[in-house]
Amino acid sequence: SEALKESKKVLALNKLAPELIRESRYIAARSLQETDRNALAIEEYKKISNEVMSIEGAEAKYRLAELYVLKKEYLSNFLAFVLSQGAQGRWETLS
Repeated sequence: SEALKESKKVLALNKLAPELIRESRYIAARSLQETDRNALAIEEYKKISNEVMSIEGAEAKYRLAELYVLKKEYLSNFLAFVLSQGAQGRWETLS
């Protein structure tokens, strides 16, 4: 898709701000997921899913859980997600 192509162009640039890198990876992951390339989408989401204080990072965590459920790998992967320090820290902040 066009979004995937453009996000890859952005990621190829030097000296990008972390926010642009995260946003570009998120756009790439969503594009991959929307075109049923879920294994590649999972790899992209994993690269930003530890940044749960950002919208893209939190959304990446959610999308990973969603994809694991679709793959029926939710028990081991979802438990890892729930038990991760990043997810816990985010939930504590929301409480």
